[in-house]
Amino acid sequence: MSLDPILLMGGSGAIGHHTARALRAAHPEVPLLIGGRDLAKAQRAADHIGGAQGVAIDSNADDLGLGDRPVSAVVVFYMDHA
Repeated sequence: MSLDPILLMGGSGAIGHHTARALRAAHPEVPLLIGGRDLAKAQRAADHIGGAQGVAIDSNADDLGLGDRPVSAVVVFYMDHA
């Protein structure tokens, strides 16, 4: 069975990064999207985790800036005071 990726919003921050690494170690087959406001930082975190892809997140957009990209779950690791 193929899963859509899990989106980790704030996955490049300290807690998100540690969680993504633990998730990757426990479930290496699950695709991960490391989301952040800074695409370069998200991609660096994704490269470090392995088997993940960095994506830019727009928290003001209904689709979070992902367009038609499907996700199976969303995990949020930051507060947005907006």
